Amino acid sequence: MKADIIIDQETQKVKLIFDWAAGKVGQQLTADEAENVVQLIEAASQNAGREAFKAWLMQFECHDNVTVIDGKTYRFKMVSEKKFLTKLGSITMPRRIFQQDNGDQTYVPLDAAWEMVGEFAKSRRVSAE
Repeated sequence: MKADIIIDQETQKVKLIFDWAAGKVGQQLTADEAENVVQLIEAASQNAGREAFKAWLMQFECHDNVTVIDGKTYRFKMVSEKKFLTKLGSITMPRRIFQQDNGDQTYVPLDAAWEMVGEFAKSRRVSAE
């Protein structure tokens, strides 16, 4: 799975951070050094989470050149990036934009699928049943 690969890559990055530090990080067991190591791991974990979430979202991208929504035909126009705020932090998503032939309304299937049309961040409350 793509997420596994991304997390493996982030683990390798953490290892490389220690290597790049050439013995300056994580070489001694002190409270300050432990905090430094935890901060490096947290940063790598957050990045891995964002990249894994982005990869998961991208698997749902529409790759058609034409789509029909509510009887209206939309044609692929371009790819446009949009920044979204998630619980894992900010991600920038390349999304395929579709537009009607008359140049009127646009449609972004990826945004529509996860209810992010016109949104940059969303919190969803789960009700207890």
